[in-house]
Amino acid sequence: MAKTEGGFEKGVENGSIDSIRLIHETINLLK
Repeated sequence: MAKTEGGFEKGVENGSIDSIRLIHETINLLK
């Protein structure tokens, strides 16, 4: 169970990083 929770947290962190990356790419395209 601890492994599952750790994997879930890691997945959320990776998802957040991907979202931030997409936002930065979009801003760069608008410049």
